[in-house]
Amino acid sequence: MTVDEQRRLRLCEAVREALGEQEAATLMEYLPPVGWADVATKRDLDALGAELRGEMAESRSDIRAEMAEFRSDMRAEMAEFRGEIRVELHDALREQTTRLVTWMIPTWLSAVGIAVAAAHLH
Repeated sequence: MTVDEQRRLRLCEAVREALGEQEAATLMEYLPPVGWADVATKRDLDALGAELRGEMAESRSDIRAEMAEFRSDMRAEMAEFRGEIRVELHDALREQTTRLVTWMIPTWLSAVGIAVAAAHLH
């Protein structure tokens, strides 16, 4: 026989008439608000705890695998980025060296020419 709310109320009324208001309230506080089938047992809680621990371990494994994959992807991206930076730096240094040589050679030749001309004038 399942206990429904109507039966609970009838029990409360019977206890109130037989024992009094306080005793009826005390008894009703100790009874579950629904049938006993809905009350969790220690075994139910232990099973739920084991299930949750299993799910958490699985989640940790998934997260670790994702983090390892992320690290691997980041290392590959960083290696590619370093390669691009090296190429850009190499190109910039070559361009700077070309400009420096292009401007320095005529400047040196002009200075040598002026020095030679000054030496001939004396």
